[in-house]
Amino acid sequence: MSSSKETSLLSEQPLHTARDQQYEPRIQRYTAVIDACSLQPDIDILPQGTRLKSGIILSGGQKQRISVARALYQQTNVVFLDDPFSALDIHLSDHMMQEGLLKILREEKRTVVLVTHKLQYLPHATG
Repeated sequence: MSSSKETSLLSEQPLHTARDQQYEPRIQRYTAVIDACSLQPDIDILPQGTRLKSGIILSGGQKQRISVARALYQQTNVVFLDDPFSALDIHLSDHMMQEGLLKILREEKRTVVLVTHKLQYLPHATG
C-alpha cells in the first residue's frame, strides 16, 4: 500500500491516512482477513491490486470470497452469511471456515447466522 489515498477492496474507507494512530491494527486485521479468505493470489493478479473498478470481471468464487472478507473485516455485532461456500471448492471452504468464521468471528465473540448446505460445518454451531 504505497498511496495514502488507496481504498481497500474490503472497505470504502481509506486504509491509511496521514497521522493515523489506528493504521497498524487495521493493517493487521486486513491481512488476517485477506489470508482467511485466500484472496492474496487474486489481489496479486488484479491490475489495480486491492482497488476494484467497475467493469472488472471476477469469478463467482472470487466475488463470494470478497463478500465474506468484507463481512469479516467490518466490526459488526452480527454477521449474516447466506451459503458463503457454494462457489468454493472444499479446500477453500474449509480454510475460510477455520480461519475466518471459527477464528476471527469466534475470537471477536460476534454472532453469526450461517445458511449452508455443507453439513460438515454443523458441529461448530451453538444453540
